[in-house]
Amino acid sequence: MMDLAQTALASGFTPGAYGIWLLVLLAFGMVIKAWPMLRKSQLEADGSLRADLLNRIAKLEQHVADLEMQMHKEREAHAVEMAAERAARNAEVQLMRHRLNNETMTFDALLMLLEAAPEKVGENIVRIKEMRAQRAHEIAVEKGAMAKTEGKP
Repeated sequence: MMDLAQTALASGFTPGAYGIWLLVLLAFGMVIKAWPMLRKSQLEADGSLRADLLNRIAKLEQHVADLEMQMHKEREAHAVEMAAERAARNAEVQLMRHRLNNETMTFDALLMLLEAAPEKVGENIVRIKEMRAQRAHEIAVEKGAMAKTEGKP
């Protein structure tokens, strides 16, 4: 039986075929033997890449946190600035209302003086001009005080 197998093998293969099959078996054996080392190097490369990516993600998260903190501080500073601006504009509107009320009262006083004593129009005009000059001076002082408050020279 052994002779039959040997003769079957010997008669079907040439020496070149034996060499080729031997090379295929050796290559297959080498791949099987090297497979754990190849797998280990692949896992190490994956681990290195994973560590690098995790490091980059951590840096990006820190950068985002820094930007969020900076944005929060800027938002708070802007809110304070807007509150101050709003207060300044409200004060300006109140001042304008006050001036309008003063002008209305001055005009009403002029009409009353003219109706009460039409013969003293000349005297009343002089007094009214004096009142208006004094009021213009008071307005200029108010504007100066507002400019100093707002930080303008």
